[in-house]
Amino acid sequence: MANFPATLAFSGILKPLRFEADIVDLEVEGEVPSQLNGSFHRVHPDQQFPPMFDNDQFFNGDGMISLFRFRNGKVDFKQRFAQTDKFKLERQAGKALFGAYRNPLTDTPEVKGSIRGTANIIGEFPRMDDRYATQKHTYGWLLVTDRSMPFNGPSGRASGLLLNKLGFIDFSTGKQSEWYCGPDSAIQEPCFVPRTPTAPEGDGYLIALVDDIVRNYSELLIVEAMATGRTSAN
Repeated sequence: MANFPATLAFSGILKPLRFEADIVDLEVEGEVPSQLNGSFHRVHPDQQFPPMFDNDQFFNGDGMISLFRFRNGKVDFKQRFAQTDKFKLERQAGKALFGAYRNPLTDTPEVKGSIRGTANIIGEFPRMDDRYATQKHTYGWLLVTDRSMPFNGPSGRASGLLLNKLGFIDFSTGKQSEWYCGPDSAIQEPCFVPRTPTAPEGDGYLIALVDDIVRNYSELLIVEAMATGRTSAN
């Protein structure tokens, strides 16, 4: 019987979900741009089984991949565990076999020398119109920490960062603006999508997940990229 430790790493917003799912036609507030045709992915740690050590940390969880599929103004959702060597060996055994985070000396004998990667990490990086990568570009977007704004949650990310604003910068003028996600939430790394393949630089959408840390759920945000900062959540 699974029994996760009652520690900060495995409770509250970090409590493992442990489920794979398919949802056709997600509920939408507003309108999904009909020209969006493709997929948006999220990766995060999610323990398949309780850890071998109660004091283990969140980032030792198995990789869980979420896929949002855009098509004809609708969005479908799919979520699956990353099928790593670690995941398969532990699924077969029905329990955790790999020990503490980044410490192979704590693994059980039957998996000594096995690949223990979890495929669970993404970064919180600044974004640009990727069509202009390695070229001179004018616009950029980034996540911003503003602790002067109200926040009702117990913490931000597992890293301790509170990323509560989506920032926009015009490098040609130095103009900056920010979108605040509200007192209950934090924002994950955004992705820029051009409106059309030949649209001018910056003409498109930002897509990002916004985590409601108080109620423990996420919403997918789609906004006009050049309008970042004109409005904020309540």
